Order: sequence, then C-alpha cells, then structure tokens
Amino acid sequence: MKTLIYTLATAVLLLPSALMATDKDSAPKDMTPEERKAYHDRMAMEKHGGYVTVKGTPSGSIVVVNAQSRVAPDNFDITKYAVTKWLDGLVRIESGEAISVVNAAEAKKRLKADFAIFVVDDASLPPSLVAIEAQWAILNVGALATGNANDEIVRIRARNEFSRVFSVLCGGFCSQYPAPLTNMVTEIADLDKCLAEPPGDVGVRVKGYLEKRGIQPERKVLYRKAVQEGWAAQPTNEYQKAVWDEVRSLPQKPMRIEYDAKRGK
Repeated sequence: MKTLIYTLATAVLLLPSALMATDKDSAPKDMTPEERKAYHDRMAMEKHGGYVTVKGTPSGSIVVVNAQSRVAPDNFDITKYAVTKWLDGLVRIESGEAISVVNAAEAKKRLKADFAIFVVDDASLPPSLVAIEAQWAILNVGALATGNANDEIVRIRARNEFSRVFSVLCGGFCSQYPAPLTNMVTEIADLDKCLAEPPGDVGVRVKGYLEKRGIQPERKVLYRKAVQEGWAAQPTNEYQKAVWDEVRSLPQKPMRIEYDAKRGK
C-alpha cells in the first residue's frame, strides 16, 4: 500500500494552530484577565491578521414583547444565564400592546421575529400558551398572583415561568433534572421552587434546536483561516496584508510525492 508524503506547503497550512498555542503559553502569568485578552488579541493580529466575523453570523432574532407593568422587563432577559448567554445580541426586549391568540401570529410577523414571546397581564388567560410550530408564546403574569402572593412572589413566578416557556418554545422540552424547570409544576405555587436558569442539558437542546431554525450567534475566526477558505475581505492593515500575501503565495493544491518502497524514498 502506497503512502503519500505531502510537501512542505501542506505543513505550512497547519502552522496557525501551533502558533496560537505558543502565543497563549507565552503570555506573562502575572497579567490580569483584561491584560491577557489584550495580549492574545495583539498576538492574533500580528501573526494572523486578527479576527473577522464569519459571514452569515449573527442571524435570526427572538423578540420578547412586554405588554404589562406588574413585573419589570429585565426579569425576561434569558441571555443573563450561563447556558443561554450565547444568545446575547439575538434577543431583544421591547414594549408593545397586549396580544391574544387571535393576533399573535400577525404580531410576530410584524416584528420580523423568528421567535416571539408576548408577556401580558390578562385575568382571562392561563399562565402560559405555547405555539411550538408557529414559534410564538404568551406568558400571562396576571394568572400568577394567586393566594397571598405579594409583588415579589409574583416577580419570581413570572421570571421562572418565563424560563420554562422559553425553554419549551425553543426546543428544551425535557431535562434529566426535571424539578428545577420543565416538570413538577402542577399548580402556580410550584413555580416558587423552580429555578430561573435552564439546566445545562436543556441549554444544549435549545442551542441545537435554535441553530437548526436559523438562530446563529456571531462567530469569529482568524483572518488567516478566512483567507485560506477563500472568503476573506481585502486586507485593511499591514498585518492582514502580510497574511494575505503569504497564504495566497502557497500552492492551492499541494503536490503529492508517492513513496517508492523499492527505492526507499
């Protein structure tokens, strides 16, 4: 069986990863996190032309429409949790008018949203309505003020119920840790024992589901990689120009030399 030996040109294409590892290891240990980040960014620029945003990212939007005043809107910011932090920049919270099941689909279309969650205060509605295929949901804080619930309890319930609604709407239907979020809620008071942050496995399911639905966070790669893949924009500084010239001077199809066992080379 013949073994193929690639020329030096192929090996050169593997250098960026090795260089980045060296850059990371060489950062002074006494740096603050901010200084270390600045150091790595500078090394990435000097050696690889810095970072560029991958085409097509970010994309998609999730809109939370707040149409009530009982609970502060920042309780519906799902991006502040670790497992959904990647949605930062893709979720927006805005004020709007109360929505019903009759006009929710039209309102979502008007918002140009991929997913929409409408937060209302309506005594005639249940705590939540989720239209999975239509990609919209309604959270009703008005149904959460049962028993002797004060404003703080209602706030906590609304925050926790929002997390549940978001998770179900966005693909996190179940969890191996059911009690904190997706199950075990048979009455409104059970929301008091829930956690606002989705469990890790729900976060994974949500991420996979949303990405299939076109919700993509911003992705950045080294300028060198973008040039190698053929989609990089023209260089804008001397470092990118050097990377541009270096990569484009390499053979696009490295020559292959067949190993001859009889000759030993």
